[in-house]
This record gives sequence, structure tokens and C-alpha cells, in this order.
Amino acid sequence: MRSDGSTTATMGGQRSNRPSGGAPPAHLAWLAGAAGLLGGCAAPPTAPPATPSLPAYSAPATGPTARLVMRGTLPAGRVYAVTVYDDPEQCTGVRTIGSGSAGKHPDSTLLAAGRLTTLEFVLVKPGQGACPVRWTFTPQAGRTYLLSGSETAQGCVAGVLDMTDPERIRPDAGARRRNPLGTGARCLPLAQSPLAQLAQAGAAGDDAVLRPNATADDLKGLIEGGR
Repeated sequence: MRSDGSTTATMGGQRSNRPSGGAPPAHLAWLAGAAGLLGGCAAPPTAPPATPSLPAYSAPATGPTARLVMRGTLPAGRVYAVTVYDDPEQCTGVRTIGSGSAGKHPDSTLLAAGRLTTLEFVLVKPGQGACPVRWTFTPQAGRTYLLSGSETAQGCVAGVLDMTDPERIRPDAGARRRNPLGTGARCLPLAQSPLAQLAQAGAAGDDAVLRPNATADDLKGLIEGGR
């Protein structure tokens, strides 16, 4: 859905009910197999797929950093994962930061400050598919950011918030929405990506819808790699 301007837990996020157009990125084809593990599925265990888990993200050991908190507001039975891209402009080289569910959230981590960063929130509906939302921003040293997402009727909504001051949590002013608008690209070019303020005002669409091609067995590596 397009943003309705309402204040939700994700604030700067954006919604859509447009068809996604094209196949999902390859890493989305690895996520929902672990949905039963996080969501309380009672099905008997199955052998893991041959595809290995995605590499895990490592926080910087030196240099200025910013803190990243991750949250998902989801009904029971849903899971989510948070990933980061080695190449924030082209959205390649995906790594898992963490995964969560209605009763579990990933541990906070650190991001390199002063460097362009592209994060992705991926909602998984077991047996139905996955919904990715991508944001690019430049974390500032000493600040705390929240990547927060939730489910919508057609897919998901997510946003990057600056929560350094808990009394004034707001969308990061420089964050840009990178979902590719059905173009087939991994990410929308930065120059064409809407700022958080524009996204909140509904000035641009997105493709944050459920992608049914991502099956329950296909998505296992992303969640397992981010634990």
C-alpha cells in the first residue's frame, strides 16, 4: 500500500499493494524453512537443504560506530530477518544480522559510522512467501537507530528510525527507500530513491508485497545464518 501518512511503529516506512514484478532476489529463496523453528511449527524436522546459510554480519571492531536495534511487530507464526549488503549501492553481497518472531528479537549490533549502509527487513509468512523492504542511510557516530517492521494486509512495512533520544524517535532524515519498483534490479539507484520524508508523505510507491515464489524450504539459510 502507499503510505497513508499515519504514525505507526515504523513511522518512516512505506506500504504497497502493487504487484512486485519479477522474481525475488536469490537470497529470498532461502528463508522460510526456519519459520517453523521460530514460529512454533509442530511439523516433524526435515533434512536441511543443500544450500548453505548466508554469511553472518560482523560488527566493526575499530573506528567510530552507531548502534542498530531491530524490532518486528508481528502476529504469532510470522518471522523476520534483517540483512545488510556488502555493496550498499548495488545491493550485492548479502549478510545476515539477525532474525526474530513475535516473541524474539535479534540482539543489537554496531554499524560503521560515516559509511553508506543498506539494510533489509524481510518478513516471512510460512508457506506463503517473503516480503523485503530495503533502506540505505549513513549512520552517524554515537547515534542509535531502529530498523522496525510490521505486517500489512498485502505484505509489510518497515523504516529506519533515529532513536538516539527516546523522547523524539523519528525517521532518519537521510534514509532512502531502495525497493526496485518492479524493475528487476536489486535496488533502485540512489539518485532515484525517495527520501524518508517523501516516502512517509506517499510521494513514491514501492514493492513491499508478499513474494510467493519464496517457499518454506527455500529460505532456510537466511534465518539460520542470522541467529
